[in-house]
Amino acid sequence: MIDGLSRFDDPDPRESIPGYVDLYELFTSPPYEEVWIASHLVPQGRMIALVGPAKSGKSLLALNCAAAIASGRHFLGKPTIQSTVLYIDQENIPLLDIKPRLENMGYQWEDLEEHLIYSSYGDFADFNTAKGANQLMDVIREHEVQVVIIDTISRVVAGKENDNDTWNDLHKHLERHLKDEGISLLRIDHTGKDTDKGPRGGSAKLGDVDMTLMMTPGANKTFRLYVENSRMMVNWTKAEIQLIEKPILDFTIREVHKETYEERLQRLITLLDDNGISSNLTVQETRQELKKLGEGASNDMVSAVTKKRKTSRTTSPREERRLHTA
Repeated sequence: MIDGLSRFDDPDPRESIPGYVDLYELFTSPPYEEVWIASHLVPQGRMIALVGPAKSGKSLLALNCAAAIASGRHFLGKPTIQSTVLYIDQENIPLLDIKPRLENMGYQWEDLEEHLIYSSYGDFADFNTAKGANQLMDVIREHEVQVVIIDTISRVVAGKENDNDTWNDLHKHLERHLKDEGISLLRIDHTGKDTDKGPRGGSAKLGDVDMTLMMTPGANKTFRLYVENSRMMVNWTKAEIQLIEKPILDFTIREVHKETYEERLQRLITLLDDNGISSNLTVQETRQELKKLGEGASNDMVSAVTKKRKTSRTTSPREERRLHTA
């Protein structure tokens, strides 16, 4: 052996570098496949943001998801992987809100006691501080929690929502540790007054989540769920969720194929026409009518809808029928 040459089995000095990744092990590992603890909402070891306007059904859907995971029942018509769930609720009162909802979903305490840990207005320190993050991680480790649901994320952090440091600190103190330990996190968040602009807060707020899901209410107890952005491979982009109240409160889901620009344009025009909305509206008035019907759209799309309706007809089909029979 020649002096000064390292043997292959000698320790690699680079292993002392914090976070060092062995490229050989990385490239020879089998492809990663997403494991879904609960369909559409909770992939294993991932961070998901569920975002929507107030009273849009986010908490109800998340509670239904948490109970299904804890009990091992189906969620959105598909099997779950039974896991221990920590639900941190800073929005709802257990006796007034949570108990009736769970009973309507067909659950009793025996179904949930083993795997659902419910924290209502818990006196945690803020999760974007070392103290609060350590408190939460201690609970997770002690009780072998696999899924954390926070309702809502803005109520468990210190600092202004528009300050990126608020969310960078959340990642630094808490979320990176959840990732390291393979804990799933579902963060519930509210949009501002303009739903098209997404959740309130700075750009870093969603910078670390793996997928952002937008949820908006529709007609007849339906909700629209769509992927706003994702660094994960998902095989769907938009879905319609239907709330069913009998025999028990539950949700069904129907995935919708991704619309082209022209398909969306025509669908919004048809939606306004079928609801008897005048075609002689301004862009702002068109936007307001679409929002009443549960449809948000970009400025360009609303402008295109307004222009095409004005140039194609002066009255809607319902208005034409009314005028014809008058």
